[in-house]
Amino acid sequence: MARFENLSANNVTVTGESRLTAKKEDKNGKDTDKEAATLLMKAGRTGTVAAKSLGVGAGVGEWIVNKGHAVDKSTAIVSVTGGNNVFTADDLRFEATNAPVLKAESGGTEIGGVGIAVMKSEARAESGARVNIAEGNYLLGEEVRAQAVIGKEGQVMAHAETHGINGTLIGINPNTADAVT
Repeated sequence: MARFENLSANNVTVTGESRLTAKKEDKNGKDTDKEAATLLMKAGRTGTVAAKSLGVGAGVGEWIVNKGHAVDKSTAIVSVTGGNNVFTADDLRFEATNAPVLKAESGGTEIGGVGIAVMKSEARAESGARVNIAEGNYLLGEEVRAQAVIGKEGQVMAHAETHGINGTLIGINPNTADAVT
């Protein structure tokens, strides 16, 4: 059996009474409207969780069981806690992104008289992403965006694969593969 579980957390937190400002200035230190000034608070997480379990069984009466189990319970959190925090910029962004990739694989070969070969693979994404902004804070910008995103466009987040070969006279070969997001 191979089991891997990711419990990591990426957090960005601003507590009460903070003042954060972004502005564009020209070479003389004067404000310029040519480009938008962006203030970005971001907690981003990526990573791979993989589990692979392989085995071989041989004999007259035998059985093998292989399980590959990959789980992601990670989080990405941006928090503004307390009150009287002031954020000033043309463009304010609060972003939490979490895009793990999970792969679970199990497989085996059994050869003999009577045999049972059980292969089970599970890739489970229980990932989280949150943006928390407490009341009593000032978000001063032309555009203010708060977003939490799990996964990445065009990317498979969870993949489970199972292979089993049963070369016996009498054999049972139940295989399952579950990929859950």
